[in-house]
Amino acid sequence: MDAVALAVAMAQPFRPMVLSGAATVEQMASNAGALQLLARLREEGAEEQLAGLLAVAKVAPEAYWSERQALAWN
Repeated sequence: MDAVALAVAMAQPFRPMVLSGAATVEQMASNAGALQLLARLREEGAEEQLAGLLAVAKVAPEAYWSERQALAWN
């Protein structure tokens, strides 16, 4: 899921700079999968794929903030 989130962020038309937050070699390796997915998202006709990924990943703001507030480090 981390690679999907990074690829979707990098595929935005305003060309953002995306920081992964990886802290271990394993996390970095997992995040690197975003580059392959990004290449697929940039292919012709990929707007539908991107819209589908965004629809699946969408979380209501109330649910997001409720989950964040419940985290132990908060």
